Parts: sequence; C-alpha cells; structure tokens
Amino acid sequence: MSAYQKCELFEVVGEIPFGFLLLRINASELYIGDLQVLPEHQRKGVGTYAMPRAIELAKSRGFSKVKLKVFKFNPAKNLYIRCGFSIVAEEPHILEMELDTNPASWT
Repeated sequence: MSAYQKCELFEVVGEIPFGFLLLRINASELYIGDLQVLPEHQRKGVGTYAMPRAIELAKSRGFSKVKLKVFKFNPAKNLYIRCGFSIVAEEPHILEMELDTNPASWT
C-alpha cells in the first residue's frame, strides 16, 4: 500500500452494516480507495452522507487533497462531482478525480 496508511470505516444502523468506505492516508492527502453500499441501501443517500464526512476528515487533519478513481460508466461519478471533485485525468475506462481542501484556492 506504499506510503499510505489504511483506514476502514463501516457504517452500522441497528447492528446492520450498510456500507463500506476505505480510506488511504498519507502525509498530505486522503485517497478514497473504495465506497461500497449494499444493494438494498443504494440510492438512499448513504454515499451522499459518507462523502462529506470523508472530506471533513481530510480537512480536520490538514490534508490538502482528497483523491479517488472511478469507472467512467459508474453513476457515482455524479455524486463526486456534486461533492466538489474535479476530473484531473482520464484513462480509457477510468476517471481520476480530486478535491482541493484549501478554501483559499476555491473560486
């Protein structure tokens, strides 16, 4: 996992897990390695709830960037765009996205 530390968060409601968020952390950035939601809980706001918390974690630790990769056909890319992520690179089937957590750089 190179220079990143692994951090896994499980969301539980009434002892029933409904999602998984895998974060990797290095000295200056947080990388969202995976966001999974059980099918019966999809399209109910779980991702919309989880993403801002990951971003707040990055800000609270002073990280300058939050990064992730997503398949181009994955509808979750729209969630990431709504959360403020920008496409910074494209591969044939993958988008690399990032969010700058430094408010001074926001326009």
